[in-house]
Amino acid sequence: MRNETQHGIGAARLRRRWVALAGATIQALMTTAGPAGAATQASEQALAKPCGYSESGGFAWYNHCTTDGSRIQIRLDAVGGIDTNRCVDPGETRLGWAFEYRNAWYTGRLCSS
Repeated sequence: MRNETQHGIGAARLRRRWVALAGATIQALMTTAGPAGAATQASEQALAKPCGYSESGGFAWYNHCTTDGSRIQIRLDAVGGIDTNRCVDPGETRLGWAFEYRNAWYTGRLCSS
């Protein structure tokens, strides 16, 4: 069985290891944060939310990909309720909790601005 002095030495050693690991991680991140790192991050974010319906972070999202600035109507497929229509602006729209929806799609209709 260890006494408190031995336990204290082990905890200090563990803290030093964690500090060294954290420092190495920060240094590695800083060296990759140049223009190439920024481009990679942007492309990963673009891949994270594809056009249309997706789920991430526990939420349901609809990404309206457009270049004309149109506002569209989507149909929300609700899990435990009535399906509804909703208008979304260009870009990402958080719809709600992911467990509330199964899917969402463009109805073919535009919404007024």
